[in-house]
Amino acid sequence: MNQEAVKQAQLQEIYSLFGLVLFLSQSIERNLAMLLSLLDDTTPTTNQPDTYDEVVDDLSQQTLGNLIFKFRYQTSDTRFVKRLFNVLNQRNHLTHHYFWQHAGLLNTNRGRTKIVHELTQCRDEFQAVNNEINMKIRQNALLLGVTDQIIEEEIIRMTNDIEE
Repeated sequence: MNQEAVKQAQLQEIYSLFGLVLFLSQSIERNLAMLLSLLDDTTPTTNQPDTYDEVVDDLSQQTLGNLIFKFRYQTSDTRFVKRLFNVLNQRNHLTHHYFWQHAGLLNTNRGRTKIVHELTQCRDEFQAVNNEINMKIRQNALLLGVTDQIIEEEIIRMTNDIEE
C-alpha cells in the first residue's frame, strides 16, 4: 500500500471512530433519560406508555450535563456518576476542541496513529458506560414489571416504525 493510500485509510478510520464516539454519546444521553424516567417514582410506566414516552421525550430535551446532575441525586453509585462526568468532559472536548488541537497530528502517519488510539479509547469507554446504563435500565424496568421480552418486542416495534 502506498503512503497516500495509508493516509486515506487512517483518515477514514479517524472519522469513522469520531462519528461512532458521537453516536455513543447521543446514545448515553438518551439512555440516561430513559433510566431517569424509571428511577422517578412519579413516572407512569407500562400501564400508560404514551405518558411515559412524553416523560422520556421531555428528559431527552435536556443536555447530558443536566441529566447527569439529575442522576447524581437518584443514585448512591458515585463511581458511576464520576464516569458519566468524565464522558461528558470527553464528549465536550471532542466536539469543541479535539480536531483543532490535533490538526498537526493529521499530517503524519505517527500522529494519525495516535489519534486512532485516543479515539479507540474514547469509543471503548463510551461503549462501556452505555452498556452499564442499559444494564441499569433493564434492572429497574424489571422491578416495574417490564420484562426483557417486553423490551425486545418494543425494540422490534420501533425498528419496524422506522423502516416504514
